Amino acid sequence: MISEAVDFSSQIGAVVLKTNTSYGGRGVYRLLKDEDRISCSSLDADKYYSSWEEVFNVLIDGDEPVQVMEYLKDAPLYGDKRVLVVSGTVLGGYVRRGRDGSWIHNISAGGQAEFCEVSEQEIQIIEKTFPQYAEYGMNTLGYDFLMGNDGNWVLSEINAGNIGGYGRLEELTGKHIYKSLLEWLY
Repeated sequence: MISEAVDFSSQIGAVVLKTNTSYGGRGVYRLLKDEDRISCSSLDADKYYSSWEEVFNVLIDGDEPVQVMEYLKDAPLYGDKRVLVVSGTVLGGYVRRGRDGSWIHNISAGGQAEFCEVSEQEIQIIEKTFPQYAEYGMNTLGYDFLMGNDGNWVLSEINAGNIGGYGRLEELTGKHIYKSLLEWLY
């Protein structure tokens, strides 16, 4: 696993590593290669390492799954978009932006939220992916999108399980989001 992460990161030069147990901006690391070192930025601290091998040996714990993906340079400016879906129905979305230009946008990490429209492209992505989750009984999902390097929102991850944001979306829209969720549960 470490050798694959090293190979990928060496080619890309700027990546984000997410641990399998990350939440609220914790367990997420931005790794940037500069002239002679790797900077590792997280919610807790910034650290520096001499090589990709060194940083991954510190961050990757045995066989525990991690995600290593390209760091999208416009993410700090645009934030990330959370779209809430219940039983295939899009309830709405909002953009979260980190405080003071932070690349971490989670509300629990100090981010701010504002309502946004869900695009037709995002709806198409949800329509294509939701049925696979529903087959496993996962009917409440939080889709996260980031601004891609090409200027278009791209799917970052699909959250299943303890998804936050229903109350926030209700606050931002004035719609009865919890009521929709409870009616589905009932």
